[in-house]
Amino acid sequence: MPVPTVRRLLVAVCLLGIPGMIVTSIADSTGGALTFGLATAAAVLGLILITSVSAPPAAGDLLAEAAAERVEAEVATLVGHGADEDEVRRVVRASVRLGWVQGRTESTAGRQPEVGSTGASIPTGGRPEGSASTGE
Repeated sequence: MPVPTVRRLLVAVCLLGIPGMIVTSIADSTGGALTFGLATAAAVLGLILITSVSAPPAAGDLLAEAAAERVEAEVATLVGHGADEDEVRRVVRASVRLGWVQGRTESTAGRQPEVGSTGASIPTGGRPEGSASTGE
């Protein structure tokens, strides 16, 4: 059963359990009130467990998608200015690998710079400044 469905069912048990406790308490049914109370408590514990073991919401996926779209726009801009697309994509892959390595070795607290906000550019030949030529 999908996690959202389980959550909805548990919330429904909670929402039905509270009035159930009230009604059975008014009716002087201690056993009924205790039953509704225990069912509600079990549903709350279920919600806590589901939340602790399930994957976080997909907000990170949305942020990654937006970042990927910005990178693609930057690649298109560079290629539009005459850079070699294969070389630009090679630099992007190298940058991603560098980010993975830095992410494992440094704290990533704080805001990351926006794509293209550093003012760095790739020359028209498609090679970063200072890189060696491969025999052109």
